[in-house]
Amino acid sequence: MLAIPAGSAAEPGAAIGARRQIEARQKHDTYSRLPQLRMPVLICDGRYDGAAPVANREALHRQIATSRMALFEGGHLFFAQDPRAFEDIIVFLNDGHVLRGTEA
Repeated sequence: MLAIPAGSAAEPGAAIGARRQIEARQKHDTYSRLPQLRMPVLICDGRYDGAAPVANREALHRQIATSRMALFEGGHLFFAQDPRAFEDIIVFLNDGHVLRGTEA
């Protein structure tokens, strides 16, 4: 389990910042523009992510013709839970585009 730094929840402005982030995400919709992307896109997800359902990643993958999708063991913090994730992301960023995670 990851530790939460002491005082982070009590940080001045944390509650209003979290609320404003959610409000901004509600009004920001670029889904219809995703097919315009032409660069390689890696969509990663943790197989057991309760905060961001895999179905959302699959919808992004369908919208982006140049995307690759990889599911890793773990949840929202899959990159820290599945050692293959970080390695695969680095390979992708270095233009290798070889994924060892489960491709969806």
